[in-house]
Amino acid sequence: MTELDPLVATDLAPIADALAEDGADALVVVGDRFDADLQYLARLGAFDARAAVVVTADEAVLCPPADPRPGRSTAAAERFREASGSDALGRVVRPVEAGEDASVGERAPVGGSVPVGERAAAAVTDRAGSNADVVVPRDLPHDAAVYLEEAGHGVRSTTAIRDARSVKSDAEIDRQRAVQSAAVTAMRAVTSLLTDVDVNVDEASRELRWQGSPLSAERLRREANAALARAGVDPAGNTTVRAASADRVQAPTDADALHAGDPIVVALAPRGPAGHHGALARTVVVDGDGGWQRRAHLAAESALAAAVGTVDPGDPVSLLREEAAAEIGAYGFDPTLGDRTTGTTHAGGYGVGLARREPPGPDSSMPLRAGTVLAVEAGVRDPDHGAVRLRELVVVRDSAVEYVCECPTALAPDRY
Repeated sequence: MTELDPLVATDLAPIADALAEDGADALVVVGDRFDADLQYLARLGAFDARAAVVVTADEAVLCPPADPRPGRSTAAAERFREASGSDALGRVVRPVEAGEDASVGERAPVGGSVPVGERAAAAVTDRAGSNADVVVPRDLPHDAAVYLEEAGHGVRSTTAIRDARSVKSDAEIDRQRAVQSAAVTAMRAVTSLLTDVDVNVDEASRELRWQGSPLSAERLRREANAALARAGVDPAGNTTVRAASADRVQAPTDADALHAGDPIVVALAPRGPAGHHGALARTVVVDGDGGWQRRAHLAAESALAAAVGTVDPGDPVSLLREEAAAEIGAYGFDPTLGDRTTGTTHAGGYGVGLARREPPGPDSSMPLRAGTVLAVEAGVRDPDHGAVRLRELVVVRDSAVEYVCECPTALAPDRY
């Protein structure tokens, strides 16, 4: 199996079934390489420009990107076409270049490629006839909607892809497990560095120093990103390192040195080669003295475990927030606080997949289904003490919720 093979895995039959249920003639998605809906349908991987997919009752048509790099779009299109055996739908590729494509009986306009939205509209006309009833995601690019309307098709929104994406196949869960494993590796690289720091005891602030220089949040963030890259995943601009202390009037900037005794929150949400995301956050303290930090960390640990351990398939994701908030309250923190000047809590869960955040949202009342992957988080923030935050990736199974990867939740960096 090649590295690209896992990209061709989505069964489009449920999408076609949803169309039939909705009474629609076609589904159209237009987007770039970062559009989660398009990647879900087409599994193109990395590509330039924009692409489109048109799904009807018995066929899926790819309008590939007009990629300036020779062969790249062709390879992606072939992977899409070769997936025709994975479901009941035939898969064809609408050509980009001028001329006749004898395999599908289509002709692109003479003179080269045309806007992908226009090609998608033409594909709808070819497959579903004129005046088709077309459903699209709410964030369809405006120009694509205009092309569809100019072609005489009616356009309305649908949640079909969102609903399908909320349940992951075993292959998708395996990909997310690989990404999450890389996040755990990066977290251990960060905590390993923190075990090697020196504390400047000559200053009352107890500044952290590493390799002879002050250690900043930005330096720690770069270390995390380097570890993610070595593990084969993209940090995707989602890595954050935050610290706060009651001893300094203003919150430290990324360039300021970190200090002993301050809780340091490290949050990672890398993206894997197939586009799937992980989600991991931990809070560590170098040379801490217990007190508020220890109590807040125990509350977050207990809340995270309660949220994961008590939610079953069929429960709404909003129940995670209720369970986590109740546990935080049991440790003496007010789970209803929302004013950042007095304190706040973090509790709940949300979907993770081809997007960093996707349905179900934290307040969703829809029952959880087996195969849903969630980021579950719990934490406490106080302006006088700092913040403690934990985030974990879990998957809903038929009879339980389980962790995608194991990672310590310790406050001390040497416990990782």
